[in-house]
Amino acid sequence: TPQNHWCVFDDALINYAKQEIDTLENSGKPYNLTLLTSDTHMPEGSYSKTCIAQGAVKFKDIIKCTSTMLNALVVHMDKLGYLKNTTVVIMGDHLAMTNPLSKKLNNKKF
Repeated sequence: TPQNHWCVFDDALINYAKQEIDTLENSGKPYNLTLLTSDTHMPEGSYSKTCIAQGAVKFKDIIKCTSTMLNALVVHMDKLGYLKNTTVVIMGDHLAMTNPLSKKLNNKKF
């Protein structure tokens, strides 16, 4: 499986997750599946084949691409009825480190 400088690209991870969730759901047993995406990791991010095919050329494009793939994973789960008994939590593992959007983010008032 192609990898970025941290681990597998997000597209491969999310495709694997769909298959694994299907298998876990079909087992009928409780489960926990934890994923860690990495394409948006510092310093410049990584461009999976999926994101390149969608025209990603900047860091913000990687964020959009990975977000779209995560959405597709949740939609997949919803269409198959998995969300009736499953909690999905999507969160960052830490505050954003220095990246190509840092200056813009630091200037925002929240």
